[in-house]
Amino acid sequence: MHSHFNCDHYPFHDLESVHGKKFIENCRVMFNRDGILALHDFFKIPSVKKTLEDIKLIRNLGHRMVGQFSPYSDNLSEGDNVHLPENHPRRMKLPASHTFIAGDLISESSPLKQLYRDLNFQKFISGILGGSRMYPLGDELGAVNYLIY
Repeated sequence: MHSHFNCDHYPFHDLESVHGKKFIENCRVMFNRDGILALHDFFKIPSVKKTLEDIKLIRNLGHRMVGQFSPYSDNLSEGDNVHLPENHPRRMKLPASHTFIAGDLISESSPLKQLYRDLNFQKFISGILGGSRMYPLGDELGAVNYLIY
């Protein structure tokens, strides 16, 4: 897995070191402050290229969806049986066209799939969120997937 990302900047292989703990703390501060964590140049260019090549091979196997969708991805997408004012942002629907590629179609050699299953990466995410150990989703279709807009 380490061959896929920039180990010089991101010490996932050594999270217990002083450098690794400082890295987690800096990421936690950024995530709590901004609500997002951006790790620039995280994946190496060959890994990004491999992922794009993999997607091109399977993109026609995905489930195509076209319509009006809620940006909140919840049952409010229907918007009919909710108790919110008509102009409430959670009732907003936007036009979207995308293809969902389920995890069972994604190669085991996918950098994204390898990252998702990596115990050090799970420890990193857990450290940022301040929780106990993280566990991968048991649903192979949804655990790792591609969404193409």
